[in-house]
Amino acid sequence: ALLRDLGYRWRSVHGYRDAAGRNIHAPYLVCVPVDGNNAYEVALQACMQHGASQRPDELANAMRLIQGLPASVVVEIGCDMGGTLFAWRQVCDEVIGITLADNSYATGGQGMPLHAHGAVVYTGDSHHPETLAWLYAHLDHRPVDALILDGDHSVAGVEADLVMYGPLVRPG
Repeated sequence: ALLRDLGYRWRSVHGYRDAAGRNIHAPYLVCVPVDGNNAYEVALQACMQHGASQRPDELANAMRLIQGLPASVVVEIGCDMGGTLFAWRQVCDEVIGITLADNSYATGGQGMPLHAHGAVVYTGDSHHPETLAWLYAHLDHRPVDALILDGDHSVAGVEADLVMYGPLVRPG
């Protein structure tokens, strides 16, 4: 109760990446501010300064949902300029992006360079089996807490991503 009175809470973290890039699975607790991020302000910053193309209020609501997860591994398919990668990194432990090398208007992007903002980004087609294999190996048997499908905006593309990556999401 003392921590909460001071404006902090414990957050469970399930591992980290060491300097050599290895996933270290070691549960530990981190002391973080309660509601340390004003989600709307961060979402507005993601849109205005980092190229997120979402509405700030909708992005803020998604950030609040992700922030409420007990352990956060977010996978976003379709990263464009990285604006939402910036937003997710403000509220969760690990962010993984999968995106095409071609970020032009023809593929749904803004044609600007991608900035990872501390996320791990795999450049490749989300519909290819080798991309799924890379993610599976990178997760090292950890589940995904939130899957953001913002790549191929066609019905068939979203369904394909959901069929491929949905089974990696933690039940519940």
